[in-house]
Amino acid sequence: MDYSKRTIIKIFDEKNYLNNVLVPLSLKVDKVTFLYRGIVPEHSEQVISMLLHKNQIMTEFVTIKEDSEAERYVEDPDVIVDLSPRKYLTLYLFEIVLTKNNLIVYYDDEEDAIKDYRRHTVLTKSIYSLSIADLIALSGARIDYNMHDAPDLNDNDYIAKIKRVILKTHDCYPQFTNYISRLIQIIKEGKYEYHLDQPDSDRLRNNGIYPVLAENGIITIHDDNLVIKDKRFVPLLKNAGAWLESYLYIRLMEHNKLDECIMSAVIEFMPSIKRYPITCEIDLLAIKNNRLLLISCKSNKVDAYAVNEICLHNYVFGNDLSKAVIATFEDLNTKNPPIYNKGRELGVAIIDQPRILSDDLDETLVAITNGKYEYERTGK
Repeated sequence: MDYSKRTIIKIFDEKNYLNNVLVPLSLKVDKVTFLYRGIVPEHSEQVISMLLHKNQIMTEFVTIKEDSEAERYVEDPDVIVDLSPRKYLTLYLFEIVLTKNNLIVYYDDEEDAIKDYRRHTVLTKSIYSLSIADLIALSGARIDYNMHDAPDLNDNDYIAKIKRVILKTHDCYPQFTNYISRLIQIIKEGKYEYHLDQPDSDRLRNNGIYPVLAENGIITIHDDNLVIKDKRFVPLLKNAGAWLESYLYIRLMEHNKLDECIMSAVIEFMPSIKRYPITCEIDLLAIKNNRLLLISCKSNKVDAYAVNEICLHNYVFGNDLSKAVIATFEDLNTKNPPIYNKGRELGVAIIDQPRILSDDLDETLVAITNGKYEYERTGK
């Protein structure tokens, strides 16, 4: 059915911002009138209006003092009433239109469909796909820049080398990150060759990690000189944590199971407040069917602080459909199995080394977006 000449009446939802745009964008209506008791935050109004106007949908924001003022907005039987925001004023509006002939709709997140409340039928399963940047903007923030560049997925040789290094070092990953940390103290921007003193040269050359990097043509140590042979790896040789982020990014993108993925996003919250900018970095942001994943990568130790941190980021930047995830290269069955209980308590999915290295990593992330992932302990 064509809804392009129709108006949607809905209650502005200041908490679950996805409710403000998903039904109008999916039904491709002509106009949306938002009702709200109090004041709509200026930034929210701007972002919502820009997103809807970009899709040829007009917007109107109306502040009402009394609930009864909402009645006049549904006098026209052609207006559609969207019940997606779950709050008292929505219920009041629902009571009003029950005695009228207006179409009543809502978004069913379990079936990922927009439904007709009166008929209990699906109006559409063609749900508008928002980008990661759209979702972050709707939360009152923006992606400022990327702290580390994501691997070029078209550079097959570079991708293959990253994967080989990870697969060769996963059983001794703390040793690997320590080795990279030592290189960080030596490597400087713009230089690719360094003279080492004898103790440093011996320690680096005799470390079990060195052959892995040397065999892949990344570095070599000869006559006490450290040479970076593959200049593409300078960013990774200067950041131990970026290896796991890069590997996960590659794995998530290579099967095309997710709609979009952004690595190492620096997010600025409330960018209109210039005097006190608040920023944070989220290692990976991924999205599938408007379900945002906020992923924190931990090379080694996962503690309660890490779980609390990504949970907080999800609370600030996420919505009812988003999920917080921690990915770690520890085998938590043997290192820290109780942390899974902390994750369950706060609604944070935790995937450890065996799951990251498995062939079905992409399916695991999709299951997390659908709320169907359940960690099965295999350790004794």
